[in-house]
Amino acid sequence: MNNDAKELSALFDTTQDCDSNTFIKEMRKIFKSKIPSELRGLSAIKEIPVDSYSPGIYFLIKDNNIVYIGKALNPISRILDHRGRKNFDTAYLLAVPIVDHHNGLEGALIRLFKPCLNARNNGNEFEDHKYLSLYCPELLSIYMEQDDDS
Repeated sequence: MNNDAKELSALFDTTQDCDSNTFIKEMRKIFKSKIPSELRGLSAIKEIPVDSYSPGIYFLIKDNNIVYIGKALNPISRILDHRGRKNFDTAYLLAVPIVDHHNGLEGALIRLFKPCLNARNNGNEFEDHKYLSLYCPELLSIYMEQDDDS
């Protein structure tokens, strides 16, 4: 077990009953600046904030890889629900204020990044392009390259 895994395991053991702010502050201390390369180009991506409850799309990260993508009105609460059930070491949020867009954007990002803990689903190329254009224009070139390869 590497040092990060040991620290995370100790954090989970000591914070099972703590409030979300304490858990996230402790998680951020351990995993500073471990944003996956796929997300670095997104100007709107933020490490899960301690004092913000913006709705949006969240990314669970393990060993610098995106392992799960989800959507939530309260991402911090939802991420706390995943503790112990999904193996991750940090999380990032893409705030998406229009709740009606969550499903479309979440699906497009799952199809783009193919996280190992998400079920695969079929999508609509037009819809994927629409949501990525609105919220993640920086990812369109990656999306288009993948589309060309298939």
